[in-house]
Order: sequence, then C-alpha cells, then structure tokens
Amino acid sequence: MTRFDQEVLHFIYVNYRNEKAVREATPISIRWGVNEWHTEPQWLMLAFDHAKKAEREFALESCNFDFVPRP
Repeated sequence: MTRFDQEVLHFIYVNYRNEKAVREATPISIRWGVNEWHTEPQWLMLAFDHAKKAEREFALESCNFDFVPRP
C-alpha cells in the first residue's frame, strides 16, 4: 500500500474552462499561492489525482466536497 491509497477524497471540481467533473484524489498539502492555471492568490490543494495517475493542484474554491459517490 502506498501513501496514495489512503484518505481518498471524492469531489466535484470545476476547472478553468468551467467544466465539471467528479475527481478522486489523495491530498498531499495545502498552500496559499498561484500557479499556471490559478493566477490569482488562493488556497490550492496538491493531491494525487487517481484518474490521471499524477500530482495535480486543485483550487479549493472550485471543489465541492458535499458530493458523495455512489457505491
């Protein structure tokens, strides 16, 4: 078991193109800052995205954690 197999979050994410998608990710860290896609300072969550099998940063203001996946 790796650290990415633990504490998986399921949430709806709205990207910079205003596209909504259900995401499955394991959080790594949270920081205040900017990046290529989020050019205004804001809270960003670095997480391992299980669908893309890579680390990604998500703008927390664009995450809906009220989503509950169907079994």
